[in-house]
Amino acid sequence: MPDKQTDVLKSFEKILGVIDIIFGLFWGDKGKGKIIDYLIGLYLYAAVIRANGGSNAGHTIIVKGKKTILHVIPSGIEHKNILLICGSGMVIHPDDLLVEIAIVKAVDKHVLKRLYISEDATISTPWNRFLDALRENTKGNGSNGSTKKGIAQTYSDDVLHVALRYIDVALPERQFEKKYRKYAEGQRKLVEAYYPGWITEHTDEIEAAEKTFLESIRAIRKKVKITDTVRLANELLKEGKHILIEGAQGVNLDTRHGFYPGVTSSHTTPAMLLGYAGLPISSVRDTIAVSKWYITKVGDGETPSLMEPEVEELVRKVGDEFGATTKRPRKCLWMDELVLEYALLRSHPTKIFINKMDVCPVKRVKVATGYVLKNKKTVRVLSKPLSKIKSVEYAEMNGWPEIEEGTKTLPAAAVSYLNYLDVIIKKHSPKTIIAGVGVGRDREAILRWEG
Repeated sequence: MPDKQTDVLKSFEKILGVIDIIFGLFWGDKGKGKIIDYLIGLYLYAAVIRANGGSNAGHTIIVKGKKTILHVIPSGIEHKNILLICGSGMVIHPDDLLVEIAIVKAVDKHVLKRLYISEDATISTPWNRFLDALRENTKGNGSNGSTKKGIAQTYSDDVLHVALRYIDVALPERQFEKKYRKYAEGQRKLVEAYYPGWITEHTDEIEAAEKTFLESIRAIRKKVKITDTVRLANELLKEGKHILIEGAQGVNLDTRHGFYPGVTSSHTTPAMLLGYAGLPISSVRDTIAVSKWYITKVGDGETPSLMEPEVEELVRKVGDEFGATTKRPRKCLWMDELVLEYALLRSHPTKIFINKMDVCPVKRVKVATGYVLKNKKTVRVLSKPLSKIKSVEYAEMNGWPEIEEGTKTLPAAAVSYLNYLDVIIKKHSPKTIIAGVGVGRDREAILRWEG
């Protein structure tokens, strides 16, 4: 006979909600927004928590042919009963937040009633952007093809304990401005030390940016709910509500586990996304990775399995492979077993969704299976630094014809390709399954995958 403690635990399991975590498997740019929208309709989440990053990430959602690109506000705007939570791991520039609120209001004019900002999220400032642009434009030490949104500098302020956080917005206006001026003085000294004369040459630009920044803070103080989002999310779980945690970027951009130094400035693996949200690991149901049948990347960094130039240009064109945030053309790579293993070992998703199966403009597709190093040795595991790689070995198979919108079945060649990937995935992460495939831009264009 079960004891009373066991009975209590079982009753809690029935009451508590569950958590799903969604993230990019490689470098981001995988169509997470569409999959999130699909999952919300499937699982009826009470809230989506954007865990990390800032306006350096873009999430594109297309519903009934209408495109909405989000950078800061979590995905799920079409579902008007769902809470939208910007979590503690985020860095948010107030100007960007207000611009995006205006955009989302075109979809839901009452969005402010369900939008919450973590009081522990970090305020990104004009000085963060100035320093980011200076570092990138001078191509000095630390340049890595950033979006120039000031993300790394904002996280740096956090680590150095000088950052402003959204809890500071609750301060009286004069007290906040005094705190900001003290912070800005430190930033001025930093800029002057590294880039002498720049401040004098850009006085008008600095004054204009700071004026807009402080105006945005005033507007946010009046309009936006800033709260302890960890408490809010845990209360939802206690009520039996389900939560989706949304990660920005992808595993290979993780600041610790990614392809350093070409990484972002936050953690992107599911374990850390959960930590940013402040939620219990015991309530996690699924960790859901999103990929494409090929790999894309924006920004600097070496990419061994880069497609041949003419193939890359063709795939980029038909796949519309341009960054949602930067508009920069994405590098297009063949699927790479070594890179796939690297990402799987650092994330072990329970499910993978594979997008862009409707986009295959070539007769033959490739999967990288090994790297030939400059010493002529062939390796079957990722070898860093990637500069040691001389050439790449591939497995080849048939491409597949265009998949029409509304299709319910995949061409035989596409099925063969997915089966091939499934074998690779199971070899490196046995409990991971391919759960679905994207066959179009609209959120309904997803087929469940039975293998």
